[in-house]
Amino acid sequence: PAPTTMKPLIHLVGQAPGNVVALIQRGDVVDSALFLDGEARAVPPAAVDEIAELSWPDGEARSIELPGLGWYRMVGQPGDGDEIL
Repeated sequence: PAPTTMKPLIHLVGQAPGNVVALIQRGDVVDSALFLDGEARAVPPAAVDEIAELSWPDGEARSIELPGLGWYRMVGQPGDGDEIL
């Protein structure tokens, strides 16, 4: 879906503190969320840049270091023309 037709990822519910979620469209991170205890906010720009530099086509989990956040175990999941990380 077009980014303007969805609620921002910071409105997702049921995420554990520390989780990071990103929506990637055509190789660009178009939305992201970092979940803290009781709140969510956008992922810091340096971490978004790191996510955008990587390719996520295989669905394999991998460990990456996100600047300013530390090490994360991440996996991409294909969506309707998008990837959700």
